[in-house]
Amino acid sequence: MQSPRGRAYEGGRRRWRLFPEGLGLRHLPSHCSKRRCQELVHIFLGRLRWRQEQVQNVDGGDGSFFLQNAANGNCLHTQQATASEGSKVLWWNNCTGDKNKFKMKFLSGAAPTPKPVALTMTFVETKLGTHECPVGTERISDAAECKQGGEALGHSMIADVLEGPKAVTCVYCGGCAPKGAMRSANFGARASFICAKRNDAEVLTWKKLAGKHCGGANKKWGESIETWADGSSTGYGTARGGVEACQELCAVRAECHGFVYERSTKKCAWKKADFKPWTLAGHDCYEKADASG
Repeated sequence: MQSPRGRAYEGGRRRWRLFPEGLGLRHLPSHCSKRRCQELVHIFLGRLRWRQEQVQNVDGGDGSFFLQNAANGNCLHTQQATASEGSKVLWWNNCTGDKNKFKMKFLSGAAPTPKPVALTMTFVETKLGTHECPVGTERISDAAECKQGGEALGHSMIADVLEGPKAVTCVYCGGCAPKGAMRSANFGARASFICAKRNDAEVLTWKKLAGKHCGGANKKWGESIETWADGSSTGYGTARGGVEACQELCAVRAECHGFVYERSTKKCAWKKADFKPWTLAGHDCYEKADASG
């Protein structure tokens, strides 16, 4: 059954039906050639993608995404069992199904190579029941960013709940068993928002000392960081999934000058400078390039 929130279209030489209102395509032909219909579809999807005040991406994994209406949480779906030429599209009340996923494709040549930058983020958490991010921060829907934010705030990750009446958002669920960070479209009064503040910065350079512990100028094991400057737990010695994950978390914390990485467990141990490295099998020391030692 077609959703009452949207109207479908047909390709080929069949009659076109109106797209959802507010997308700027007000003068559509009653019929068109296959090529012209395809061009209009590209225009339609392009405007969906870039009108950020109306539509947002919801991560679908594998580099794919769903197109979600930011106001009501509905997602663009194909009405048929598969996405094929002549299929109808409509708004639906969830973001599920492989057939409804999109991927960016560059139609002429390879993707442009951007200037190398690292998107550094700091994370804040609202009070339980507060479902609005503070000024200067934004809500998170991306799976990788939610995981990064949740772990940076000291939370364990739990299973996502992507079906529900609300826009998918990264939250801490205090009413779940077990409690933890997740992406949810069905959060309530016992959930808090995990919000991100983004800052573009030049790529951070790391100095790797293989087979070394970072050590410390005054202590053999160095100065460990178990609590961040904002009072939140660092998750010291927690498995992070790899060196890059450790670097991302340390990079957004000014007080983190480096970390000791244990290869067998993929754990990160955050450290402050000054460093005095010493040999330790199975471990590597990673220092920020500007850290003294």
